[in-house]
Amino acid sequence: MKILEEIERHVIREIDQFVIPARAEGLIGTIWGEDRYAQEIETMRKCLVAPKWCQVIAGGMDGVDPYSSKEERTFAMVANDGYYALFFDPATDLYALGFEEKGELWSFMYGDAVSTFLAR
Repeated sequence: MKILEEIERHVIREIDQFVIPARAEGLIGTIWGEDRYAQEIETMRKCLVAPKWCQVIAGGMDGVDPYSSKEERTFAMVANDGYYALFFDPATDLYALGFEEKGELWSFMYGDAVSTFLAR
């Protein structure tokens, strides 16, 4: 249980210390302003759940295809917005964005907690 508490503290610390990225030239898509980042960070705070262990199919490890793997692993769910979930993968020490499909949890994108959640 202690590891789940540590994961929860780490996520909250990442949120509290999040710095809006500098605008880079050549980015594709709409660049968010400070208001949008503040709104998304607040949404992330509201979506945090008490971390719990769950079985997740670790897809997307190739960075492209969420269905590229059928390897089921134990992740800790730390946030859920009703469609997307944020997991912590203790095997890689990364956070994963995922979803539920046909009763199975899948992950498909990996990184730090905040950036990964914001990518949903």
